[in-house]
Amino acid sequence: MPNLLYKGKLAIITPDKDQEKQSEDKWKEVVSQVEVVSASPYTEEDELSEAIDILKDSHANIIVMDCMGYTGEMKKRVSKETGKMVVLSRTIVARVVGEILNR
Repeated sequence: MPNLLYKGKLAIITPDKDQEKQSEDKWKEVVSQVEVVSASPYTEEDELSEAIDILKDSHANIIVMDCMGYTGEMKKRVSKETGKMVVLSRTIVARVVGEILNR
């Protein structure tokens, strides 16, 4: 499968530190450079702040929030605080299902 971003870098936010390697392996199938950080959307702690701090200095072109638990508000926060384009996986799924249902 060809890479989506030939010269760019993709950053992934995954919900659990134990999923970072798995996420990196998955995304390296479609992009050449991947940076993975973790931040759970399910805890009371603000894990997103640490991920944002790391990704502010990243050379990533796009950030993918790769968990259905991330919300639109979380996406807006990551985009605002990093200055980067952010894609929310739940939005992608909803749009694809919408396309299928509107055939």
